[in-house]
Amino acid sequence: MDAAEPVSLVTLAPKTNLALLLAGHPEIAVRLGQIIFMGGSLSKDAEFNVWQDPEAAAYVIQSPIPTQMYGVDLFERLVIEQADIERFRGHDHSAIRLAAKLLEKRRLQHGGLGDNEVGLLGDAGALLLLTDPEVFVTEDLPVHIPLEGAGRGQTIVARGATDEARSWPDPDGWPRIQVVVDVDVTKAASAFVETINAFPAI
Repeated sequence: MDAAEPVSLVTLAPKTNLALLLAGHPEIAVRLGQIIFMGGSLSKDAEFNVWQDPEAAAYVIQSPIPTQMYGVDLFERLVIEQADIERFRGHDHSAIRLAAKLLEKRRLQHGGLGDNEVGLLGDAGALLLLTDPEVFVTEDLPVHIPLEGAGRGQTIVARGATDEARSWPDPDGWPRIQVVVDVDVTKAASAFVETINAFPAI
């Protein structure tokens, strides 16, 4: 509330706390310039951050605050090269060495995956959407989060005449948000690497 300019909020988990904040303190909404919503999916699959608390996610997308959905579809595409990780690992700054460890953690967690799984940026992609929006493609689309039945916790995105949303009633009445539908993977990875490289000078 004391910020000189509207605040951008990036959420990386279920939306429970954010929904409670907006419901309990509606005056906060006027100070939020945008919400970047890490969660949901363009596919039929439910994504954890929405599935865990779909009521909260639905509340957030129905709010008047401009919202962008950065879904798991994009989350799984953004990786950086192994050579960058090796360079981070050998850096003399502890924070950059930590970045290398975090980027390699996915392979360790899953008992050894292919090289394309090393360097998965994961949630950092949502931060790139904030700092480098020009490398992403977004569309203004109706989105529905079912709260009952087998589809509970999905994000149904009405995109095109053949979309699954045709089977749901009245997509025109759904809240419209900006949905990330594509990304320039090379430029996004470069932006991430440049940020890590610049850290010691901060």
